[in-house]
Amino acid sequence: MILSSDFTPWFLLKYKRFDFIKFLLVFGFYTFFFHSSAQVVDITRWDFETGSPLAGGNSTPSPTSGIGSAQKVGSMSGETVATGTINSCTGSNSTGTQAWQIGTANPGTLESSGVEFKASTVGYENIQFTWDQRSSNASTRTVRVQYTTDGTTWQNLTLTSSNFISGCANRSAIDNGKIDVGSPITTNAGDAWSRRTVDFSSLTAANDNPNFGVRLLASHYDATNQFKQAQNFSNNVSTSTPGTWRFDNVAFRGTALLVSSYNPFQSCNLLVYRVGDGSSSLSSSAAQVSIIELDTLGTIVQTVSNFTGANILTQSGSATSNGYFNTFNNLTALPGHNEAIGTVSVNSNDSKRVLITDNSLNYSLFDLPTSAPVPFNNDNFRSVIPTSATTFYASGNSTGTGSPNGGIWYFNGSSYVQLLSGNIRNIEIFNDTLYYSTGSGTIGVYKFLNGLPIAGSNQPTAAIATYVTTSGTGGPYGFSISPDGCTLYIADAGSSGSGSYPGISKWTRSGGNYTFQYSFSTNAIGIVVDYSGVYPILYATTTQNSNNQIIKIKDIGVSSASSILLSAGSNYVFRGIDFTPSSIATITINTQPQAVSVCQNAATQLSVSAVSSASLTYQWFSNTVNSYCGATPISGAQSSTYSPPVSSTGTIYYFVKIYTGCQSIVFSNRVAITVNEPIIPTFTTISPKCPGENFSLPTTSTNAYFGSWSPSINTSHTTNYTFTPSSGQCATTTSMTVQVTNPPRILAISPP
Repeated sequence: MILSSDFTPWFLLKYKRFDFIKFLLVFGFYTFFFHSSAQVVDITRWDFETGSPLAGGNSTPSPTSGIGSAQKVGSMSGETVATGTINSCTGSNSTGTQAWQIGTANPGTLESSGVEFKASTVGYENIQFTWDQRSSNASTRTVRVQYTTDGTTWQNLTLTSSNFISGCANRSAIDNGKIDVGSPITTNAGDAWSRRTVDFSSLTAANDNPNFGVRLLASHYDATNQFKQAQNFSNNVSTSTPGTWRFDNVAFRGTALLVSSYNPFQSCNLLVYRVGDGSSSLSSSAAQVSIIELDTLGTIVQTVSNFTGANILTQSGSATSNGYFNTFNNLTALPGHNEAIGTVSVNSNDSKRVLITDNSLNYSLFDLPTSAPVPFNNDNFRSVIPTSATTFYASGNSTGTGSPNGGIWYFNGSSYVQLLSGNIRNIEIFNDTLYYSTGSGTIGVYKFLNGLPIAGSNQPTAAIATYVTTSGTGGPYGFSISPDGCTLYIADAGSSGSGSYPGISKWTRSGGNYTFQYSFSTNAIGIVVDYSGVYPILYATTTQNSNNQIIKIKDIGVSSASSILLSAGSNYVFRGIDFTPSSIATITINTQPQAVSVCQNAATQLSVSAVSSASLTYQWFSNTVNSYCGATPISGAQSSTYSPPVSSTGTIYYFVKIYTGCQSIVFSNRVAITVNEPIIPTFTTISPKCPGENFSLPTTSTNAYFGSWSPSINTSHTTNYTFTPSSGQCATTTSMTVQVTNPPRILAISPP
């Protein structure tokens, strides 16, 4: 929940964490307070007190505060500075104040000429537009109010007593939906200031809108359909001497938009970090940060953009390497600044800020130290990843000899610990290990050898993918490692050159390091990958400085095509990208598959038992080596059990991938299924027997297989016996013939 900058309750404690439920329980008047009595504040304001000529020029005066633009429209001309007002209802002007004057307020054709004000209302609702106006005696007395919600298309607003207030007696009555200079209408009121307020609170499209605007146009007095003079109602306005209009204290106003106006993030939708307001050019000055939630087809679900007031989060509009947020442990953390929009060279200010939010947009704010040691002092704060609601890793650079306060820092809930110095870009956690990318020194992606370190400077690290750059520019920004640790994708913003890998490059693990395979040609900075299917699906932000894109690639090989999901729009830029916090559901494997050794053609079955709060999907894999890497998905093997083939002998390794969605993926243990060729039992040959001579057949072979013989022993005739091994032994049947023969007859021979 976001509170206005004018209201800081006692429960915004150490980390400015706000618990909406507790607030609702303690303060039962929530709805009345926030929707009836929320503090109305200036969003964008023009006081015109910046000297002559005005800041931004007399033709396009810049706002005193906030983001917006002003200009004349149509036939009006002669923009200049004139005396303004302090008390808008006094008859005379106040010395020393300035106003913006249209020196020749030529009304032109009906409702074609006047002035135009535009402002971003991002982060605000219940929008009002207020201004002081002075119409000279000979100028047009009637004003038509128009508005735009897209910055281009203008619509008439019909004024009534419910949406228009005049702050001065005897001035500014409603003339059939328009404003007359006097009250009641036809009252002469030339050369007099009038305070006017238009209430757009019933126009929901005006809320949280980067392209809202108002026009004040010269219109006809309704009854005569003519331009009438302010001081002499009986006279028409002369186009040769049309008088002047002056404006002062112009403001777009509203109340801070509440987080409760947003919906919880949806599982496996994308979040993208957007910088800009859509109207002001992006530069090194602080610009508005917002988070776009979109589905994987590119349809915007909602725009969270109310990081304003005391909860402000801004970012440099031109720092390509900044704005890399991350989702981890069902939380999302955003890097930025606690600086007003428009703050010049914001990266050089020590005003770094971290926002950690859960899936329902209950969030905490953490301001990095501004006294020594200052993380990322005077330089880029680039990336952050949460480990809990009050702890996180952060990365960036610092200005100074050896960049002493750059690198990677860990916030443990009470203090900041520098784990590594240097110039670091993005940080990520994959498979319980902290990784980072750098474009300085030996360019590449590195990992911490101690997994997730929380203390100790100069923690040991090791490169997993390095560039040997002799030409080209860029280097790695965002990156992603698959849950099995076998695949690495790197987003690179650079140009082609020897030893460089521009675009999105794919690397596969060989031993402890990764080897480059191929690249997709689109240069990118942010990347997130869905590894749940057979083919990884990549989502990335491209490198243009404004109006860049989110692209989608299904990696089926080097020729995989990319498609555009969403363009940022003019004067917007996308930076980091990740999945929503609710995309992660815990999966627990209770029973792992078991390795077995089986006899050829003897059926066996692998099984796994797992539980999760979400529905589970299975995919079995096989490999000729004991590794997840290089394994082949088995077609049709998509249940908790699998019967491997046993017709061929040898050892094959199997495992199952279990997932609930884009980011909830676990792998079972790898197990060996060894298929053995059956052994032939061997026996000592039984010598021939005489009829009636008893003998026995051994039930255990000489090579230790046991079983039984058939048929039964026959002592009368020669018989072929078959040995059948008992079950559970990898042995074949064998046979043995026992000869039964009559003894030789001895004939008596008579003597001669």
